[in-house]
Amino acid sequence: MILYLSDPTTQLPSSTELDSIPKLRALFCVRVTLRMVEGLLMHAAKPPVLVAPQPLRGDMITQAHDSPSAGHKGVKATF
Repeated sequence: MILYLSDPTTQLPSSTELDSIPKLRALFCVRVTLRMVEGLLMHAAKPPVLVAPQPLRGDMITQAHDSPSAGHKGVKATF
């Protein structure tokens, strides 16, 4: 998807790729709402929203909630 966004005229995913990779097909269906912003794939909302890979989402939530600079200290410290 990042290659397509960088050059939509020459980097179009093949129908085989779209048929065999469901996550690519899902992103391709919403491609008009996607943008590259400073090297990151973003949904073009106001403000832009990061498109995070599924395997990293749990770690990102943990860091946002449990790190010393986060908004709160996690479940144990909150309750």
